[in-house]
Amino acid sequence: MAAARAYSIPSAIDQVCTPYRDVATLERECLDGVGMGFNGEQVMLPSQVDVVQRLFLPGEEQVRAAVKVLVAEKVAELEGKGSWGVDGRMVDRPVIEAARRTVGKMEAAGVDISGVWEAEKETKPE
Repeated sequence: MAAARAYSIPSAIDQVCTPYRDVATLERECLDGVGMGFNGEQVMLPSQVDVVQRLFLPGEEQVRAAVKVLVAEKVAELEGKGSWGVDGRMVDRPVIEAARRTVGKMEAAGVDISGVWEAEKETKPE
């Protein structure tokens, strides 16, 4: 039997916004990039980092959903469940991995989501 492989989604970074002083254009290009599936945007100046980070990071609802999945996963694992549900949505290995990526992005960006973990600590698998 072959060993299970870990798959990751490659990073796709959008090109630099050339009107580097135009924040509105940078925001529009970032939102277009998010819509096209990019994971980030190249920057020319340190002042652009906050804008890019804010627009490419997962939103509050996405973070909350990811944390709920990861909290419930621990219980599901103890119960021997391979797939289960959270909030009426089926959860299996690809959903768990996506949740890990979402939380990982927040951690890598230095965003404190401890309040979300605390608020969702009682989440159980359905």
